[in-house]
Amino acid sequence: MTRLWLVLCFLPAALSAQALTMQYRGAPLPVQAVQMQLSGWTHTVWKTEIDGVAHFVLPQSVLDSLLKKIEQQQAIIQRHEATLSHTQSLLEKYERFARAAHEHVAIQKQLIDTTAALYEGYKSMYRDLKRIMGISELALLLSLGVVDPPGGGWRPVGGVGVALRAWQVSYRFGRDYRGVEVGLRWPIGWWTRLKR
Repeated sequence: MTRLWLVLCFLPAALSAQALTMQYRGAPLPVQAVQMQLSGWTHTVWKTEIDGVAHFVLPQSVLDSLLKKIEQQQAIIQRHEATLSHTQSLLEKYERFARAAHEHVAIQKQLIDTTAALYEGYKSMYRDLKRIMGISELALLLSLGVVDPPGGGWRPVGGVGVALRAWQVSYRFGRDYRGVEVGLRWPIGWWTRLKR
């Protein structure tokens, strides 16, 4: 089936519906003037049918306006496509960042678990070492020594006491010698902790 697409461009004032005649395959075509809303304005256009398909004849000004609007819409579509492409790129970057962040958090959790296990292990080792070495928070103190009191020579003395954590209390005794002593046990490495 042969179709003839007619688009005639003319000044609207130059023609009227009565003066417009068309032919298709040697036969005249009926033409009808109709009012159409195009580009926000009401325009008079001419309508005809060929093989049951409607065809319209538009004034040049209407055609120019429609083509301009098509160009504007294409420009808007291109801007939106560029925005969508940029947004898609940002989303992909955010997804990569989120995956990296989740991996980092998982590694940090593993490190925390490992550190906690090491801490518990060292604590357990310290408890075992205290038990093996006989280190206790409560201890009995026994001591022997000599003193040089005024007016006499060196004399032997003994001592007995108790220690609780860092504190200790002892009773010293000997010939013509008695005394009580309260002390504090201070670890030798205390000064290294103060430097930290």
